[in-house]
Amino acid sequence: MNIELDDNKLKFFDELSKLNNTTIEESISKFIGDKLNSIVHLENGFYYDKSSKRLFNSDKQIIKLTNYEEEFFDLLIANLNQFVSLNEIYNHIWGEEVSIFTLRNIVKKIRTKSYYEIIVNKSKIGYKIVS
Repeated sequence: MNIELDDNKLKFFDELSKLNNTTIEESISKFIGDKLNSIVHLENGFYYDKSSKRLFNSDKQIIKLTNYEEEFFDLLIANLNQFVSLNEIYNHIWGEEVSIFTLRNIVKKIRTKSYYEIIVNKSKIGYKIVS
């Protein structure tokens, strides 16, 4: 694969390779690999970029999430395909137990902004995102 870099990008990768004691090619390869690994493909053309903590629709437009929605979504992505318990969710987002209706409201808002099946729930167990 051939990649053309302008002077600024070449300088960036040159400095990065010196810091990491690698070749420029190795630095570019790692950078591209890290970027590719940060993307989680979801259904309906949606995807989540873990590095920027942003959800995108099939038109590559950012789905704006509130801070709580983002924290919740990021927690589920970090535990992709596994149920996250209600207690773990409460502790991670609020540091204490809150009303189940507060959590359900967050789930409802995310589903409204994206699509219903993006979040799977199992009563009294928890929530997950399936990729």
